[in-house]
Amino acid sequence: MPSIVIRDVPEDVHRTLASRAAAEGQSLQQYMLAMATQSAGRRTQREVLDEIRRRARTFPPISTEDILADLRAGRDRLD
Repeated sequence: MPSIVIRDVPEDVHRTLASRAAAEGQSLQQYMLAMATQSAGRRTQREVLDEIRRRARTFPPISTEDILADLRAGRDRLD
């Protein structure tokens, strides 16, 4: 299994993380692995925006005039 090494961690950051790990009954390594696993399981803002852009390309274009006409008519295009 691969390993990750983080160098030059400020003392106060190390102390805080070690304290939190101890409060959870975990070693610092276990705590950091859980944090990294949780982070990797969430999509980044860039990933979400990329997906929105990709999906948006599948919709037909809507003109400004069509949008304004729908607004004036009180219509929702999703109806």
